[in-house]
Amino acid sequence: MESVMMPLLVGLVMGGGVGAVTKSSCPLPAEIHPCLCFDDDPLGLVMDCSGVQDEIELARSFTANFPTPDFYELKIIHDPMNQRLHSLEKSTFGEATFQRVNITGTQIIAIDGYAFDKSKSTLTMLALDGNRIAQFPFGSLQRYTRLMALHLAHNNLSLIPQLASPVLKLLDVTGNRPLVVEGEAFVKTPSLEQIILSHTSQEKLERGLFTTSTKLSVLDFSDNNLKEVEDGVIVTPNASMTLLDLSNNKITMVRHDAIIGE
Repeated sequence: MESVMMPLLVGLVMGGGVGAVTKSSCPLPAEIHPCLCFDDDPLGLVMDCSGVQDEIELARSFTANFPTPDFYELKIIHDPMNQRLHSLEKSTFGEATFQRVNITGTQIIAIDGYAFDKSKSTLTMLALDGNRIAQFPFGSLQRYTRLMALHLAHNNLSLIPQLASPVLKLLDVTGNRPLVVEGEAFVKTPSLEQIILSHTSQEKLERGLFTTSTKLSVLDFSDNNLKEVEDGVIVTPNASMTLLDLSNNKITMVRHDAIIGE
């Protein structure tokens, strides 16, 4: 009898037994205060730093002893009238990595090109709507190997330069105005499917802007100051377009062959 029961007893002790509780991967609450860590999302840990007041407080929260640096999502949802978070620096998030980032309502003006560098192989969505961003490190996009959605609506951007990303599928810059879009802005973004340029004070569409966008399906130029759509302005190499929104402009003429999907 003893030779049968002993292995079972050892197995229960070493394996933790039936119904053993898995230790939380969140750090101690006091170490990350005023941030909060939640481990009840089936997709992974969620770090909510909506309670931080400024850059120093945010950075201090990420100096805690993290059982794991890997988070599913980072949230910072602010009332823009009551907070003093003005920038995100290279060292702000320490060794933490994220798959999704949602920061809105802050006073953030500038973001360092390496602020999310630890997440360059994990980040899939970067949502920075409703801040005061005037300087965004577009040049760093090519380092993010999984970033498919970039939301920058309702900030203070003035320029969309040439972007470089083989995986980016969605770009939303609604409400940044006046916004200049460089002529070769989308030459190196072959996977782009949705481009949202609503409320950006566009007055003219440049020829050739989308000729390399082989997968473009949604193009939104609504609520701008367009007056005319000239020949060959919207030309896509494939017949992939499903939605072209030119509503609420001042368009009086659309030229023949202005919109071509080959």
